Amino acid sequence: MPATTRLLPLPTEITRDLFIGYHITLAVLRQGRGDARHFSAMAGIIVITCYLLDAGYGEACQDAMAEVQEALVRCNRIAEITGVSGIDEATFDLLADLLTLHELQMRVAPFHVVEKANRRMLQAARAPSAGRSDIHKAA
Repeated sequence: MPATTRLLPLPTEITRDLFIGYHITLAVLRQGRGDARHFSAMAGIIVITCYLLDAGYGEACQDAMAEVQEALVRCNRIAEITGVSGIDEATFDLLADLLTLHELQMRVAPFHVVEKANRRMLQAARAPSAGRSDIHKAA
């Protein structure tokens, strides 16, 4: 990829396709038909959003980000107990707001910043976390 392209945000078509997938994931969780992959995807979005916030893209307070993470972790724990992988309405609202923020970030953050945030998220997900659930590993 040319260096100048790395300074631009991702193309609109790519961002649109990503967010269609993210919203489908959110809808599946809302319907209670998700699985660990859906929780993990949302956790990854939380992490990348936080990294992009740290890099200066978007505005949100740490408490709000902690709230959405805690809500997702809580729903994941309930899913582990009940076998129903879904989220409640309050968590849905928090995640919908998160996706709105993340979409705004993706429209302005240069590709190289998004790529770095994604790499950091993947490294965090691979880091050993003894005794923690999958969602904690990603978030």
